[in-house]
Amino acid sequence: NYEAYFGAGTKLTVLGE
Repeated sequence: NYEAYFGAGTKLTVLGE
């Protein structure tokens, strides 16, 4: 489970790790 932020606040949340 982690969150990655790209550019101006675009958020990608990946569940699993």
